[in-house]
Amino acid sequence: MSDGHCDVSFSDYSDDADPVEFWHETHVTARKPHRCNECDETIPVGERYRRVNYKFAGRLESEAMCGPCEEAAKEFDHRVGGTLWQLFEEEWDQGAHLQACMNRLTTARAKEHMRRRWLKWKRLE
Repeated sequence: MSDGHCDVSFSDYSDDADPVEFWHETHVTARKPHRCNECDETIPVGERYRRVNYKFAGRLESEAMCGPCEEAAKEFDHRVGGTLWQLFEEEWDQGAHLQACMNRLTTARAKEHMRRRWLKWKRLE
């Protein structure tokens, strides 16, 4: 990854877990504040976000994902689970370049979100 190209993909991360029994994904507007399962930041009232309901290992699960995390998750092939930024930190530890990864995102909001997460990881914020 030293060439400045971001070839990060989480599609090959696997924990050999059981398959989900069902999956239902929607985009909704928050009527009350929610917490993003990926970044743990508040999704404010009026903001659109991704809601995923699924059954895994016999348990019903429901997760919310803010817009910037959703954009990063889609671009880097991450589904759910609250591990998106932990996986990025592992990639950055191994030399993935922040700017190259940010260049794969399309919105300024998602790029700024990634930059803030990187600053937090570097303990600069």
